[in-house]
Amino acid sequence: MYLKRNQSGFTIVELLIVVVVIGILAAIVIVAYNGITDNAKISAAKSAVTQTAKLFDLYAIKYGSYPSVSTYTCLSGYDADNTCHYSSGNDPGRNSTLESELQKVGALPSFPADLYPAYNGLILRYASGGETYNGKLTRYTLTWKLPAESQDCDMPNSVRVSSGTLSAAPYHNTWTGTTTCFIALTDPNNL
Repeated sequence: MYLKRNQSGFTIVELLIVVVVIGILAAIVIVAYNGITDNAKISAAKSAVTQTAKLFDLYAIKYGSYPSVSTYTCLSGYDADNTCHYSSGNDPGRNSTLESELQKVGALPSFPADLYPAYNGLILRYASGGETYNGKLTRYTLTWKLPAESQDCDMPNSVRVSSGTLSAAPYHNTWTGTTTCFIALTDPNNL
């Protein structure tokens, strides 16, 4: 004669429910993690921009002017190929003389190259004729791109450039899934 044992265990439906719940929780964690890493990259970029602006101010205070430049120059944010991407067909190069001059007063901060891979650099923009900001001559701006459109650059002296005039704005423009940010550097004569 056989004795019946009370069998216990999980049914297939119970196991499927557990797997679905674990999958949903994993998806939530992955989305949250990606958001946190993106925010960390944006914060690192803003910190690098702030430090770079201070570096230019320190140089101007010590030497009476900014280092000599004549065009767009990539300050940091180079990719694996040592290229700084700003916009299609306009990839400014390094200026070793500028870097050497700035290093006299401090180290250039690191800009996250993977912030938005297609446009990855922190660019010094020089307007030889000068532009005005709050009625004062401003020839130097720092510019970079954030991923996603219409983001607030959230920086002091954040400006929009239009016909030689810089005006306070949360960002300059949006283009191809990015937000272009500009900050005006104080002209050395106005320090």
